[in-house]
Amino acid sequence: MDLATSCVVNGQLLSESEQLEEGLALIVEGLQIAVERDFPDIVRVAIMLLRNLYQQNPSEVAETWRKATSTEPPEWMTQ
Repeated sequence: MDLATSCVVNGQLLSESEQLEEGLALIVEGLQIAVERDFPDIVRVAIMLLRNLYQQNPSEVAETWRKATSTEPPEWMTQ
């Protein structure tokens, strides 16, 4: 749980420090770990952060998401 939490928290800090690409990549990594290891509280926090980041800057977050995951942003993030 510590690794997933660390990724999400550090990702949030980086995102707030204008280092969106690095921050988003860490949040995504933390989300993936939390999903794999069944840490629902961390999953909820990561999803909330990703939604908030997307709402603040949809085009940049979507592009960063694509680079980090090689996929389109999920519907839960963009709505």
